[in-house]
Amino acid sequence: STFVDAGAAIYRQECCNFILAAGGGSVIDASKAMAMLASNPNEGGIWHYMSGKGNFDRNAVPVAAILTLAATGSECNNGFVISNDKTREKMIGSHESAKPLFSICDPVYTYTVGKWQTACGVSDIISHVLEQYLYNDDTADVSDGMCVGILKAVMKWGPIALKQPDNYDARANLMWASTIGLNGILGAGHEENWVTHMLEHALSALFDVSHGAGLACLTPSYMEFISGQDSAGKLDRLGIELFGMDGTAKKIKTDTAKSFSGFFKSIGMPLTLGELVKAPITDGTVNSLAEKALPWGPMEVGGYTPFTLEDAKKVFRMCQGV
Repeated sequence: STFVDAGAAIYRQECCNFILAAGGGSVIDASKAMAMLASNPNEGGIWHYMSGKGNFDRNAVPVAAILTLAATGSECNNGFVISNDKTREKMIGSHESAKPLFSICDPVYTYTVGKWQTACGVSDIISHVLEQYLYNDDTADVSDGMCVGILKAVMKWGPIALKQPDNYDARANLMWASTIGLNGILGAGHEENWVTHMLEHALSALFDVSHGAGLACLTPSYMEFISGQDSAGKLDRLGIELFGMDGTAKKIKTDTAKSFSGFFKSIGMPLTLGELVKAPITDGTVNSLAEKALPWGPMEVGGYTPFTLEDAKKVFRMCQGV
């Protein structure tokens, strides 16, 4: 947040008239926040707004993006995630005027992204799609079909990009999936489910781990957590269409979650919290993570029972294999 505060101050001091973000999600998000703060200065800085103490009264100054990492989809939406290093919190902000005026999305610019960040980007895209797919209803079939199609493409081309970083088709499919994954179209007309992101924001705020890696660790456990509530058969469909499972198999839901774990492991992502943060996870840590994930209380999640503090603790413990 201090980085954002400093950037907005420079913008005003230098009488700038435009912000160009060249980078991945973190750079674009920070630039959006700077653009909002530049037109809404406050002694408390950006955290005055991120913490919910104030609202943006004026539109952002102009901001645009040059995308260099396919992952967050920040190049095509009005959201931004900012961390506070002092309080070890990570919050989401949004404003329609923060959406980039334009974004240059050339897959060639992602050729030099290393294996770790490429894999983290793949995991981030998958999570974005799943969190718009995992609602307990099967009536928005067009949207669900789009989600499944994007997941297939990402799980096909992601491993290719890891082996052949300058493969244009692989990078192009990942970049397009990133954009479609969070430009709003997949969530049109139905509820969404962003529990995993809230859990991961707490995790990366506390331990400063890569967002995509945290999502890869948490996603399969959350899928297993909701398996008993999945009356719409959303997990079954993923098992059938992504992993070729028998739709009549009794354990298809939990096997689907395990198959996602297998995919994430195959691209080098961590599967447990200990592996991710490289430190012991105590009960106190779990409690702190859960509290940071749900600072405003239980979350409403598309057709499932509200997600509570105790539920968050359970999912974090599942990520430890306990």
